[in-house]
Amino acid sequence: MTEWQDTVSVEAPELLPYLAAAADGRLLLPRCRACRRVQFPPRPTCRYCCWELFDWSDTPLVGSLYSWTVTRRAPLPSLQDVVPYAVVVVALDLPDLVRVVGRLEGYQEGQDLIPGERVVGQFVNAADSGEEGYPVLSWRLAR
Repeated sequence: MTEWQDTVSVEAPELLPYLAAAADGRLLLPRCRACRRVQFPPRPTCRYCCWELFDWSDTPLVGSLYSWTVTRRAPLPSLQDVVPYAVVVVALDLPDLVRVVGRLEGYQEGQDLIPGERVVGQFVNAADSGEEGYPVLSWRLAR
C-alpha cells in the first residue's frame, strides 16, 4: 500500500493567510482588488481578471448544499472508523459564486440530503477528526 503524503505545499504564499485563519477557526477568503470578486481556492492571480493583488476578508461559515458524494472506503487508515461519510460542496452565502468542500458531520448511511439545504460550518482540528495536517472544514445540517 502506498503511504499517504501531504499534497499541500505551504510554500505557496497564496495559501498562507487561508491556512493561518483556518488554524484559528476562521474562513478567510481573498477578494480581488481590481474586480472585487471573492474566490476560492486562493490563487496567485484572480480567476476572473488575472489581477495579482488581494484583500482578505473573514467569511461566515454558512451556506447551502450544492452537491455531495458518499465515501464508503477509507482513503487513509485513520479514517477507517468514520466511513461512510459525506463529502459536501457548499455554496457560501456570498454575492459571488463561491463553493467550498468539506465533510458533513453526523451523516448516516441512507440519509436523505437535499440540494439547497442550509448548513453551518466550522474548522476542526485535524487530530480531532482522525486526520493529520491542516484544519478540516466540517459542515453540519442547520435543521
